[in-house]
Amino acid sequence: MNNAHVLRAKSNRLLAEKLAAEGLYLDALEAYNAAINFYRELAEKDPKAVSDLADSLNNATATLSALGMREEAYLASQEALRLYRRLATSRPDAFLPDLAGSLNNLAVTLSNLGRREEAITASEEALGLYRLLAESQPDAFLPDLGRTMNSLATTLSETGRREEALVIAEQALALYRHLASSQPDAFLPDLAGSLNNLTATLSALGRRQEALMIAEEALSLHRQLAASRPKAFLPALARTLNNFAATLSETGRREEAVVIAKEALGLYRQLAASHPDTFLPALGQALNNLAAFLSETEKRDEAVAIAQEAVAINERTLGPDHPSTARSLNNLANLLQSSGDHNKAKIFYKRALDIYKRTLGKNHPYSKNIEKKVSGLRGYLHK
Repeated sequence: MNNAHVLRAKSNRLLAEKLAAEGLYLDALEAYNAAINFYRELAEKDPKAVSDLADSLNNATATLSALGMREEAYLASQEALRLYRRLATSRPDAFLPDLAGSLNNLAVTLSNLGRREEAITASEEALGLYRLLAESQPDAFLPDLGRTMNSLATTLSETGRREEALVIAEQALALYRHLASSQPDAFLPDLAGSLNNLTATLSALGRRQEALMIAEEALSLHRQLAASRPKAFLPALARTLNNFAATLSETGRREEAVVIAKEALGLYRQLAASHPDTFLPALGQALNNLAAFLSETEKRDEAVAIAQEAVAINERTLGPDHPSTARSLNNLANLLQSSGDHNKAKIFYKRALDIYKRTLGKNHPYSKNIEKKVSGLRGYLHK
């Protein structure tokens, strides 16, 4: 094995992991690509390098996904899985954990592409492997089992299999309650995440009061975590506040939802100020959420101002032709229409429609929905 290639491959992989952890995804991808190229050359001559190649491909998947390169992320995770299947066949004791992790990676990339049934198949295979591993080594693999359960529950819910999702989500929560009871420092974050996951599953089933109780517990834990380690847990607290606001709104507690959504927005402004590339898109979504809650409480002028800021942020961070920008434009148009400003509403509906037609096609449900709205405005505009 070429020692110079080994050192270059390793140094590039370590650099890529460091850059990705700092949110510098483009630089991280460049380093990952260099490491992968070195490991490909090494693997042709030495089978021992195959696991390093698979590991680099797996790690690069998350960076590709963060950059919105979903098809490339899927291809990288698929190649990593093929390599780990080969390795696990010859050395299961050494590589079954990597195979299970690679299946989880593949499930994420498939879900991001909208191929959720295939994602479920991959997650279920990963779950079976982690159950097997956790039986013999619970301390090592129970956390991975819980994470796989949560991931599978989310995807099952997204495909309408909500009762199945609830069973899995409750199993994950019970597992993390057990782990956090003996090792709170290690597993309270996972417990808090499991509570968030169960909240979403219960809300999807229409069991909103139960969802609210679980959401309150999740928020309490996230506040506790963020107070002790703000740098690590403020993003999770902001997401949980957004989730809690939505749950409050669903149960009719709309004024409280506005208060919580404003707290989430304040955190996202703080996060985006220090890490704009990472958090500006989330800030745009938080603005959209607050605008919707303000509208529900008849504070339409304030809602319109917030929605306009969301449009500006999405245009700046995602571009004028991104579907999320179209969604912000549609939200703004909805608010303007409900405020009686039909001429301005029509302008923003048309901008959203143009984006959806270019990116999703004229026959996509989003495009057709906005066409109906524009058509419905004609009666007002001709008066």
